[in-house]
Amino acid sequence: MTLFRERDYYFCEHCKNYHFPEQSNEGFRVLGENPEGIKCPHCKIVLNLMTYDDFFQGYQCSKCQGMMFNRTTFRDAIDSQRAKVKAPPEPNNTFDPVELERRTF
Repeated sequence: MTLFRERDYYFCEHCKNYHFPEQSNEGFRVLGENPEGIKCPHCKIVLNLMTYDDFFQGYQCSKCQGMMFNRTTFRDAIDSQRAKVKAPPEPNNTFDPVELERRTF
């Protein structure tokens, strides 16, 4: 099957069918391993191509669920999510530094 990255679907030349990968509840659509062979900086495995919110293209690690975007895409994705929020942000509270430690699933 051939991936059409700009449209997030696969097309089979043999049977002439299309495959549209499912989108998760969080808005991620995983498209399979990236052909460039870019690896997760933490897990050292090849990252998957993914699309977030049907628009922002990036990579995701299947092991630690980490994501990688270029800087401009990351900024635009954050701005898009902030624009969707209708209520003011929650007040800041203290955090436990243990929460910042990376966990693998």
